Amino acid sequence: MAINVKLSQGAQKLLETLPIRNDDPNPGGVVVARGQAELNEFFLSHGVNRGGRPRAEDPRVNVSIRIPKSYATKLRESGPGWQTRMGDFLTRGVDRGDKRLLSASA
Repeated sequence: MAINVKLSQGAQKLLETLPIRNDDPNPGGVVVARGQAELNEFFLSHGVNRGGRPRAEDPRVNVSIRIPKSYATKLRESGPGWQTRMGDFLTRGVDRGDKRLLSASA
């Protein structure tokens, strides 16, 4: 299945260096019949902005932890951003080498 994508002139020039078919009869567009992953990687490597947030140097990951219900309630009651504040607290503790956070037998 082909995907019709409208590209700027600069993106069109960059795309021409890729081994992807350009058989679009409409000027200013390109039909990409294969190589979508290569196309994405190409645009990312050439600094084409896909929108959204910038990539973090140390991206966050989802984890699941078990904490007492009373602690979870207090954290949630502290208002929006409580998960970020909790993550920052853990980051500071790990960065300074807090043995209570880094030891399995705390």
